[in-house]
Amino acid sequence: MPSFREIRSLTILLAFGSLPFLTLAVTDRMLSVPRDHAFFWVLRYLPHVLLASGAVFALRLNQTRAFAAIAAFELCYAAAMVSSAGLFPLFDTAGVLLVATTAVPIAVALIMVSGEGGLWSLRGLAYAASIGVPAAVLALVAHSQPSLFTGIEAPLAYGRPFFFSLVGLGTTVAAIAVLILVPGLEPRPFSSALGIALVVSQFAAAQVISSGAEEAPMLWLAMGFNSISLMFTYAVYRMYWEKAYLDQLTEVSNRRALEERLRRLPRNYSVAMIDIDFFKAFNDLYGHNEGDNVLRYVAKSLQRRFDHRVYRFGGEEFCVLFEHVGPKTAARGIDKVRQHLCARDFRIRADDETRKLTSERDRGNGRYSGPRLRVTFSAGVAARDNPREKPQDVIEQADTALYMAKRHGRNRVLCYGDWHGEVHAFRPIAS
Repeated sequence: MPSFREIRSLTILLAFGSLPFLTLAVTDRMLSVPRDHAFFWVLRYLPHVLLASGAVFALRLNQTRAFAAIAAFELCYAAAMVSSAGLFPLFDTAGVLLVATTAVPIAVALIMVSGEGGLWSLRGLAYAASIGVPAAVLALVAHSQPSLFTGIEAPLAYGRPFFFSLVGLGTTVAAIAVLILVPGLEPRPFSSALGIALVVSQFAAAQVISSGAEEAPMLWLAMGFNSISLMFTYAVYRMYWEKAYLDQLTEVSNRRALEERLRRLPRNYSVAMIDIDFFKAFNDLYGHNEGDNVLRYVAKSLQRRFDHRVYRFGGEEFCVLFEHVGPKTAARGIDKVRQHLCARDFRIRADDETRKLTSERDRGNGRYSGPRLRVTFSAGVAARDNPREKPQDVIEQADTALYMAKRHGRNRVLCYGDWHGEVHAFRPIAS
């Protein structure tokens, strides 16, 4: 199931992608603005600025595939703008877009299935070839056999015809299938942005191909690539955010994200501190690879129930924040996860089995032939009772409750203050 962060990112990308469609409703009003108005200048040239900025930021984040993919869209838009000025001898604007919107999906698919590599290396040369070779071949085919680029025309909105090239639609569908089906295409927000951008580019180009380089179609083309550039800008921002605030091993928020969230908590909240039982001994016995898989296993179990409220505090310790929730309710939620883990076997993989990222489903379905064991954790929960208490004070109280839970048997959840000094008076939430 997608996480809250993934759903939010996809919603924002879809909102940006809908801008060209919304433009159809106000086209007549926009065309009433004088052609020399600054609005049209900004509309035409803003995609160049945003796409170039997104490409540079992606390169700074060492995301060369993202840089190359953004460059493919920038070259597509630049070719359309140059051809609208009559500078291409072989093709008009419609012909250029017909070739470009067919070649870009091929380039995107080839770039994204390639691994990351240095821009000034053989990998970078492969990126350049992924963009240039399909465009050159399709241009030659379109010039010699234009009948191959047949299409369909449909009045999709406001009675205006949309001409879609069948070849272009085919390459777009194939590229989107690659983005969805091929595993390991990271980062996810950028892959989503690419898929939506391919659809938007087909829509934007369809009007120009149908109507020629008139004012209204070129306006829609500019709006389409403004939408694409905004999507890429947001996707690159999400890449930066994930590098800065996401724990790369467990894919939950890291300590930096927790510290920033603590500054914006409401007056009433609870904090749960969670520590995996006997983790050091497990690491020593089975190795760090299986130890990492245990961390992922527990993190995913917590994230499945508490989503973006889960943070990796450090080592084998996690933190969960509960806003406007009392300690007993928070403890019951944490205890349900503890019980769920206790009811499942964690299977250690044998040395000859392929090592890859674990999942809870894989670990419980008998797929691995190694020994089986139970992963448990202890947890302490504390709430802000005093308005003068700082978040760090509440975390220390939760840590104290966690220490008491470990001291009195582990594999249990304890609220701060639910003990009175003696072991026989110890009252865990669950054990």
